[in-house]
Amino acid sequence: MRSLGILLVILTATVMFSACTNGNKSKFEGCYALEDGGQAEIKITKDGEKYFVSLREKSEWSKPEGLHSGSTEELKPLFGDDAERIKENLVADKAQFGIFLVNPGEVYAGEKAKTEYLAFLILGGGSVYKVPCK
Repeated sequence: MRSLGILLVILTATVMFSACTNGNKSKFEGCYALEDGGQAEIKITKDGEKYFVSLREKSEWSKPEGLHSGSTEELKPLFGDDAERIKENLVADKAQFGIFLVNPGEVYAGEKAKTEYLAFLILGGGSVYKVPCK
């Protein structure tokens, strides 16, 4: 089991994300594990129109941090000219996390997208997988 510390060491994450079948859920809501079959380490929630991210710290979820839709200018430090190809995104209000809807197979900031989603953390990442929130 990878710890949150490992999560915060790698630069990029490709999010293995299955489509939501619940019409009330957004494209980004849900939980993500750091390894296939692993425990949820990242949780994205929505309250009204506002999104939040929480990270698992040992057995508890961190205090939710606000997310917003970032502008192309906000994304340029991460993606350079590729920022214009980002379809949708949610970035942390304090710029410590972001999740991005992209075109699978294309390269963004040197990282080939394996799925429709890329995630960036301040110092973290690795492949993550959509899992039930527990």
